[in-house]
Amino acid sequence: MATAGKVIKCRAAVAWGPNQPLVIENIEVAPPQKNEIRMKIMFTGVCHTDLYHMYEGKHEAGFPTVLGHEGGGIVESVGPGVTEYHPGEGGGESALEACVKGWGVSVLVGWTDMEDFSARPIQLIAGRTWKGSLFGGFKSKDGVPDMVEKYLQKKVQIDEFITHRMNLDKINDAIELMKHGRCIRCIVSVSPQ
Repeated sequence: MATAGKVIKCRAAVAWGPNQPLVIENIEVAPPQKNEIRMKIMFTGVCHTDLYHMYEGKHEAGFPTVLGHEGGGIVESVGPGVTEYHPGEGGGESALEACVKGWGVSVLVGWTDMEDFSARPIQLIAGRTWKGSLFGGFKSKDGVPDMVEKYLQKKVQIDEFITHRMNLDKINDAIELMKHGRCIRCIVSVSPQ
């Protein structure tokens, strides 16, 4: 993509502090470093974890932040050393780095052919938790594309769990719906189609 290796600007819902509404702002995102990828997020879900961070956790050190760990999108660019993902494909990011310092939980799911991986000790000493899961046998690398295909063929029902769809500008409305139990899952359109 034309933006590979460059700082990009994009819209994001920024949480500046506890109990404050999200602010839609233009932010700058650095190019991916070694073994990182940069995603163009198309949609994200509003999650109770976001609500906890904003309204119950009140960890001042966790702000400002861009919430939204349920994002879906495409790989925009890759850093040196990344060979499994390519621009234009679906992908992910470093789960441990993405979780909140002090109390965040990172769950590694799926399968990897990596022989080992590492983390800086301070990432765990500072209170992050690192877990692993295979979805009870469901393999995300192969299973997610298969699940999407079954959804498209109307063999798996997912739409029933999506109670609201909104644009990024309405993110605070989505937060309010979830806060008051008036929504199961709200899908937020981040990037224009």
